[in-house]
Amino acid sequence: MIISIISAVAENRVIGDKNSLPWHLPADFKYFKEITLGKPIVMGLNTFKSIGEKPLPDRKNIILNNDLSYIPSEGCFVARSIDELLQMVKNEDEVMVCGGESVYKQFLPLANRLYLTFIHHNFEGDAYFPEFDINNWKEVKRTDHKADDKNKFDYSFAILERK
Repeated sequence: MIISIISAVAENRVIGDKNSLPWHLPADFKYFKEITLGKPIVMGLNTFKSIGEKPLPDRKNIILNNDLSYIPSEGCFVARSIDELLQMVKNEDEVMVCGGESVYKQFLPLANRLYLTFIHHNFEGDAYFPEFDINNWKEVKRTDHKADDKNKFDYSFAILERK
């Protein structure tokens, strides 16, 4: 099974501010949907709250939360630990880890692949993508995009695989 992380990341590693995205980039939403559709997605409770506490359609939504009193929304699953989560997805080809900061930190050492949208701008924020050694990763695909009427910042879609 491939463990993948998917995230949009500003130049200063910001990924969020006050439990929301500090940018509006429709192309990244479309890319996220294309990459994650049909795959199990993993997120922490704060990320789940930030998307309205409703499951994203056509994906197995798993909330990583160790609070035993937490009951997930209809259509969602909860894993109390990474081990429990890995058991839940053991027969899947690829699992997509989609945030937030603490979930990324927990999964980065386990990840085989990173789908990163690099936003070529600095933002104010309170959540950051964890630092990682780029020398341990090989960029296998990259597409660069200029800002346009709908997407106000230059950005790049990159796929990195662990060496």
